[in-house]
Amino acid sequence: MDIDFNPKRRLGKGRWDKKLIERLTQLSVSDNYEEAKFEWRATGKVWLLRNHGEDAGTAHWGYTTRQAYNSQEEEEWPEHLKNHAYKCLCGHPIVWHFEIENMKNGTLEIVGSDHIDAYLVIEALKSSGFKESEITDELIEQWINEKVKGLKAQWWWDTNGDLFEMMFNNVKELDLRANVRIIGREFDNETSRYEEKTAIRKAAKGTYGEFDYKMASIVWRWNHPDNPKAQIHTRGYPTDKLWNDLLLFNGLVEAHKEAFAKVDAERVERIEAVRIERKVAEEQRKARELAREEKKRMAQALREEQYLQAFTDVCEYYNFRNWETDEWEVGSWAFNFMSDMRYKMEREQNLTERQINAIRRTLNEKDSGTTSNAHLASPKQVRYIQALERQVGIPITPEEELQQLTKRQASERISELKR
Repeated sequence: MDIDFNPKRRLGKGRWDKKLIERLTQLSVSDNYEEAKFEWRATGKVWLLRNHGEDAGTAHWGYTTRQAYNSQEEEEWPEHLKNHAYKCLCGHPIVWHFEIENMKNGTLEIVGSDHIDAYLVIEALKSSGFKESEITDELIEQWINEKVKGLKAQWWWDTNGDLFEMMFNNVKELDLRANVRIIGREFDNETSRYEEKTAIRKAAKGTYGEFDYKMASIVWRWNHPDNPKAQIHTRGYPTDKLWNDLLLFNGLVEAHKEAFAKVDAERVERIEAVRIERKVAEEQRKARELAREEKKRMAQALREEQYLQAFTDVCEYYNFRNWETDEWEVGSWAFNFMSDMRYKMEREQNLTERQINAIRRTLNEKDSGTTSNAHLASPKQVRYIQALERQVGIPITPEEELQQLTKRQASERISELKR
């Protein structure tokens, strides 16, 4: 609960105003109030004192509490405060105790916030260096508020601080999830779907306590680092509205926790489903990739066999022996020439008479100094035969046995397996 007041700018003709005029005049050097009032100034000292008693301001301030609160221990009170603590110089019950001083005779007295007249503050401000022409109602109001702000905060925290801290810590994380507004949707890669995008609700909607009530974020109003008007800095203690919202939200904590537990559980379940779905999709992608690679490999093997068969046929036609290009030194004329000729023969391209003669001459030159193994099956033929046997599903012929086949026999074996 807050403690507020509206200071008067001048004394009127009411009972308590008349009593204060009388008492101030009695304590002044001048016996004329219109002159005497300018002898007094507010010193700037303020006490917040609340009594146990039934008549100690409870009815006046409209409080139901009987709890005592004092901003300072009684033994530390100055004598003029002890003389009529809890009461203004006029005799009216008070909570805020403002010290005033007679600048001519040094008398110190106490008045309540209702009797902080403008001239009392004006004299205080003039003592602080302000010119009278510079003093406005706003400046007077600011002076009063600054004097009581710290005491208000101290009173509030001493009265409600422990409960506030306990409840605020209980709801602060939940508040940032519940008291939000939807500002759009954005794609969430974890859930693989569009999710609501939210922002802190900075202003309440609806009627407090009603079904349609949507409170502003408690954290935002109290101590959010991005809020330049956070109450922890501007006031030092929460407003009644924030306090009431905190009480209301605490009563709804369990319901919010249950609702968000369901939301979180659904999200976890969704993320796991997406993970499994992506894993299966990745496995299928890899399987398709492997199938494509296998298809490419088989196509390449088929092309190589077709090339080999064409090469073998051309060799038989011209009565050439089968040869491998690695029979010649890499980079030599013979290597390059025989490689080119084999390429043309594998693709069934026509050979010129000059090329045919050059092939015979090159083979004869090679054979005159080669071993008898030149006509045997090539390593490529051996590997291809074994691959076809594996594909057909028959026992794999040992490599040593296949190496004893001639190139012609190997070609025939390949054709048979393919059929």
